Amino acid sequence: MTPADWSGKDQPAILGGAPAFREPIPVARPTLPGFEEISGELERVLASGIITNGPQVEAFERETAAWMGTEPEKVVAVSNCTTGLILALSLIEPPGEVVMPSFTYFATGLAATWNALTPVFVDARPGDFNVDAGAVERAVGEKTRAIVGVYVFGCPPPVATLRKLADAHGIPLILDAAHAFGAVQDGTPAGRFGDVEVFSLSPTKPVTSGEGGLVVCREEATAADLRRRRNLGILDSATDPTRGLNGRMSELNAVLGRASLRRLEKNLRNRRRLVGIYHDELGDVPGLGFQTLPPGAVSTFKDLAVVVDSDELGMKRDDLAEGLAAENIGTKKYFSPPLHLQRRFAGLSRTQGPLRVTEKLAECALCLPLYSHQEEGDVRRVTAALRRLVAHGEDVNRRLTELRREWE
Repeated sequence: MTPADWSGKDQPAILGGAPAFREPIPVARPTLPGFEEISGELERVLASGIITNGPQVEAFERETAAWMGTEPEKVVAVSNCTTGLILALSLIEPPGEVVMPSFTYFATGLAATWNALTPVFVDARPGDFNVDAGAVERAVGEKTRAIVGVYVFGCPPPVATLRKLADAHGIPLILDAAHAFGAVQDGTPAGRFGDVEVFSLSPTKPVTSGEGGLVVCREEATAADLRRRRNLGILDSATDPTRGLNGRMSELNAVLGRASLRRLEKNLRNRRRLVGIYHDELGDVPGLGFQTLPPGAVSTFKDLAVVVDSDELGMKRDDLAEGLAAENIGTKKYFSPPLHLQRRFAGLSRTQGPLRVTEKLAECALCLPLYSHQEEGDVRRVTAALRRLVAHGEDVNRRLTELRREWE
């Protein structure tokens, strides 16, 4: 990324200084292989005439299993993560409740409502942003049919505790692992903790197939059932009674996914190195906090979030985001609003107690630019711009107030 004219580098762009970047830098972007790396496989796929239900998808499932240390028969490739979550929860007969965090992407909740199940939203923990296992325990009751955990930004949730809770109540543990391909807890990779774990392969993820998902199961029988559901519920004939949908991954997507998987270790190393720079450059800024990892947890850092204490920082989260936008720096307010405050779930869900931590995170968390091939210099420009905004906080707040009056 090319820096702007730095003659005004000591003044934030919103106050008339030069922006940190001439062209906008997004909060995320895909890290893709060169065409020469995948052209041979693409040519073979096209020449074969088999573009679905073929050997590339099967190879991708095998390679995923090898990476996670499980059997290929337990891995099911699907068209996307949301489809995978819907299929996973279709294993549960309605009616019933599914306990899950509210601080997550709305696809987690949609998978339940699509299956006529009631999401029961519970609170998060302030340090790692993951679901509070104590809140889950309090929410589990006679109507509970499953527990759903989420790897928030790639950080493992309290999987051991959730596993014990699920086993104690005889219900499945389903993990939304959309962010988690490459995450580890106590030496065990994500994919090995839940009865079903569902990974995303969309463009912002550490492994991408363009669009796609991977479902990893504890039992082969579960995976076999999901394969049938992935294929419209058909096993031997169209009269099979199993519910299903078309959730197949194409051969072309699998080619891209396999190439991306080969780069995973390198990509994760770079992401973690860049996160270290963010911590080094911003760790001493009063009023800024970071997601903290539990002992034994290794995150993918699908996203890098700062938490804004507006009283201490002297600036609200949304004002900081506007100031960074003036610098041509993209940000994302994950997950705002949280699921229990979204109209799409009104009347279809219930909330277990006040979700104070969740609401605070949704109000204060801001994701900064991070992607696997990002240059170190760009990260340092982002952090310098952020520090500059904080240093001029009073003037920035005043200018934003003036601008809002002009817009009214």
